[in-house]
Amino acid sequence: MRSKKKPMKNQYLRSGALALSLLVAGCAQFVEEPAGGTVISYPVALLGADHPAAARCADYECKEDDALDTEGCIGARDCLDLALRDFSTEYPGERGKQRRNEIQKRLMDMSIRRCGLYKEHLRQAGKDLLRQVDVDADFPPGVLMTVSGDAGAIVTAEDIVRARVEPGCTAGDVRPELKEAYLANLAIRVITGGIDSRRKEIEQEIDARRERDPTNYTVQAAIGDAIRHHGACTVMADLAQAGDAIRKWEDPGLEVMDKPHPQGTSEVDRLSKDSPTCSESLLVAELFLDNQDIGDRLEKYLKRQSAELKIDGNSGNFAVAKELDAIAEKTTAEGKPYLSEIQSKYDAYVKGLRAKATENAHLETEIRTRQRSRQPAPGDDWELKRIKRESRDWLTRHEKIEVEISRILHAAGDPIATVDSIKAIENLYRSLLEAIPSISM
Repeated sequence: MRSKKKPMKNQYLRSGALALSLLVAGCAQFVEEPAGGTVISYPVALLGADHPAAARCADYECKEDDALDTEGCIGARDCLDLALRDFSTEYPGERGKQRRNEIQKRLMDMSIRRCGLYKEHLRQAGKDLLRQVDVDADFPPGVLMTVSGDAGAIVTAEDIVRARVEPGCTAGDVRPELKEAYLANLAIRVITGGIDSRRKEIEQEIDARRERDPTNYTVQAAIGDAIRHHGACTVMADLAQAGDAIRKWEDPGLEVMDKPHPQGTSEVDRLSKDSPTCSESLLVAELFLDNQDIGDRLEKYLKRQSAELKIDGNSGNFAVAKELDAIAEKTTAEGKPYLSEIQSKYDAYVKGLRAKATENAHLETEIRTRQRSRQPAPGDDWELKRIKRESRDWLTRHEKIEVEISRILHAAGDPIATVDSIKAIENLYRSLLEAIPSISM
């Protein structure tokens, strides 16, 4: 079918070349196509706007839900074949190599941004699920919703220890709801880890091929590699890549926790009797170490987003990129860089918190040792309640800080960000500073 001139659109990647080559299942199954952004229209991306076929082929439209045997899809596919055939003539030698690499890189850059949204969607879906588990199972506030580090951990083994039936680190079974939540977390980490690992392998292969002459590495092959790179952003690819890696994560896992020792106790029970490291206070304090380089991480993220926008070549995106560079260097009214202030305040808070947590952990161990020996001291129960209350307060604080960090990352990575929305990140800096206590403990 014929239609008036429109840029071709595909749900999976906004690229006519990819749309007509393959319908790639991937990120867009979970995240809707963001408005705006760079559209690589066929055949301009391959031949340039001055090519005789550009105007004629722009009349064809092949949408994601169109049958491949419609007139629009047939015509568009023929145009793609024409463009690929003429590419070597229009762009010979070194010029063709440069143009081929530019096209491939633009496709991959779009895929990287889309895949980032996909992974964030997975994490958010996991959080929504665990919120409901938290409510249904009547866990203490925030236990399941503690987010740990870049790997997207939602529930760690420490969370399971912390949520045992008996208070503190005494013997007791892990709740089945929390075991399920832990497994959900492992699944998310396997998926996101598999995405990054597999796509990195493909990127390394592509980097090596980009040095080849166009006759040895054609534009068709380059586009095919870009499709393969995007196709790695799927659940099945992630699981295939991860394999049995689920047992290799830094968390000890359910088997270790339940594994019996010769003495007839589980690993967790053994730790609870012999060491203050099982104390909830220290476990909570360790969560804060995930953001010990918070300033550097935010700065690198902002600058990476800026670099990706500059590649697009869109004037609007370039303005947003410049604002991202500026916000990364933004200073307070006192002339101090916001990110440095955030880092300094966070470091001071965590230093004091860890010292207090260590003190609480040793005190808790002493109290529980006395209780097992049936020699309690006056005030022991009150101290245990205080330690528990402080740990819960720290968990709540950790969650607030994570929320503020996420708001900054979301604003900077928004595919339809504007100059004004990036400028507003300064307010998010202030909110993050306010979320970090200014006094050490």
